[in-house]
Amino acid sequence: MLRSLFNYKKYIIRNAIGELKYRYAGSALGFFWNLINPILQILVYTFVFSNIMRAKMAGIETPGGFSLYLCSGLFAWISFNECLIRGANTYIESSTYIKKLPIPIEVFVAQRTCSSLLNCLTNYVLIFVYAFILMGKVSLNWLFVLPILCLFLLMGFGLALFLAAINTVFRDTVHIVNVFMLIWMWATPIVYAIEIIPENFRFIMKFNIAYPFIHALQQIIVFGGMPDYSDMIKMCFFAVPCFVIGCITTHFSRSDIRDLI
Repeated sequence: MLRSLFNYKKYIIRNAIGELKYRYAGSALGFFWNLINPILQILVYTFVFSNIMRAKMAGIETPGGFSLYLCSGLFAWISFNECLIRGANTYIESSTYIKKLPIPIEVFVAQRTCSSLLNCLTNYVLIFVYAFILMGKVSLNWLFVLPILCLFLLMGFGLALFLAAINTVFRDTVHIVNVFMLIWMWATPIVYAIEIIPENFRFIMKFNIAYPFIHALQQIIVFGGMPDYSDMIKMCFFAVPCFVIGCITTHFSRSDIRDLI
């Protein structure tokens, strides 16, 4: 698995970049929609939460503090969600290429994960600009964002490999995942602060494998702090096993997948 991903790394990166370039093919602005969409989201969230709802974050006096909190976790979640949903449907959508080209099937899932990661990194550059405008300073702790996002999408890649294999047998998998991801998002403190959850129920976050990633990003970007040591351990503990499970599933179902799609 790792060897095939390494051997096809140029193919994966080239196609991931190409996907971002041609995602809005035919439109007047083309690639720039990848920048315009997150910018508009940031502006809308800032206007709504700062002027209409007047939501504030504890410890942040800046009016746009809550929108920064929201974006710091939401953009990572959007990419993670895209990685799982699009990745789960990869073998079905790419069946023509998988049958005709002598390319390992995991490469197609990796391509979509890489595309989600590149898009995510672009969004976080914009978030850094927004944070600088609000806070008026740059934090070296922002450097931790890159490895956190890579680990988050590595976990997404592993889960996508697992789901893609299942989806070749049970085609309703993608639809079920869509519903589950919506529930999972609202079960994670992204659009609300964890303090809203009653203390008796906060222990549930220990079983939420997305929470350490989201919490670390919020701590770094919103409060300029270091990610918690426990969060870093949990991120590795969740990401690596998910990746291994995805690899094992792909290894044992490789030949069956080509026959089923």
